[in-house]
Amino acid sequence: MTTLQVAGAGMVTAVGFNVLSSCAAMRAGISGVMESPLCDPVSGDLLRAGRPHTPQWWARPDMLAELAAAATCECLAQLPSDIDVGEVPILVLVSDTTRPHREADLGPAVFTGLRARLHHPLAAGSKVYEDNRFGIFNAYIDAAAMIAARRASHVIIVGTDSYLRQQVASAYVERRRVLTQDNSNGFNLGEAACAVLLSAATRRAGELHIIGHASGRESGTIESEEPLTGHGLTQALRGALNMAGIRMDHTDYWLTDQTGEHYKAKECTLAQIRLERRTDPTRKPYTIWHPIEYLGEIGCAIGPCLWGMALIACRKGYAPGKLAQMHVSDESGARAAFVLSFTGELSNQ
Repeated sequence: MTTLQVAGAGMVTAVGFNVLSSCAAMRAGISGVMESPLCDPVSGDLLRAGRPHTPQWWARPDMLAELAAAATCECLAQLPSDIDVGEVPILVLVSDTTRPHREADLGPAVFTGLRARLHHPLAAGSKVYEDNRFGIFNAYIDAAAMIAARRASHVIIVGTDSYLRQQVASAYVERRRVLTQDNSNGFNLGEAACAVLLSAATRRAGELHIIGHASGRESGTIESEEPLTGHGLTQALRGALNMAGIRMDHTDYWLTDQTGEHYKAKECTLAQIRLERRTDPTRKPYTIWHPIEYLGEIGCAIGPCLWGMALIACRKGYAPGKLAQMHVSDESGARAAFVLSFTGELSNQ
């Protein structure tokens, strides 16, 4: 399979309306999570949430299309000058039908709304993935196939998601999933759209290559009665690391979708115990990055967000190193992992 590079990124988040401002805020430890109009139906307290500071907001699928369009256009602006924007397939990630109070036509509505806002026909191969966070893996496989077959030179993957509706918030509070005054084992609600521009990797310096990818499945999902084993994430990370030809302890940092729930922290620990074999005592432990701390739970947008964070960190020179591992864990049990490698020098700017 053709090795791809992350050639550009776009973000609309609670801490910035583009990728540079969002990444700068997260690097500085600035959180966009604050008191919101959403209410805890049990205690009556207001919930904390991360919402992009858009001029207007409405709770409908075309709001997600509005956010996705902004992130997508940011990626389109980073295309080489000789590439027609109408030739770039756009792969859209949205939540699946298991999400509480999800609109039945969410996928088609977001896809149609995005197409209308871009003001040009979408390229052949453009489609929507209703696979939650795991959609990033399926979209990546399709993007790599299109680029390998030369059906496209560039592909955009954009994830857009929101938990900022009272019905959705109430459903997750009732499941003991949201961080509240009486529940420390939960996440903050969030909303975002994040996009990445992918193309074939070259041998030029300054590129962020995706050199490994793999998937796995966990039987003990977060809301099931089966015990968490960590085998699904271990399988995904091991497969991605094997494809890259490196060990876990060779990587410098770990990009994760940890939310603050104990389940995900435990899962990462189990995978780390099984995979990490440090033989060089002088090598520094890798840093774990978890942007949901600053953005709130952003669902399908987290995969492109993690790629975008790595790209900007490498380009700006503040990444902990040239090698990163990354994973996303879906509530269905699906796990996806990637290994990233930067080809340039990291000079802190």
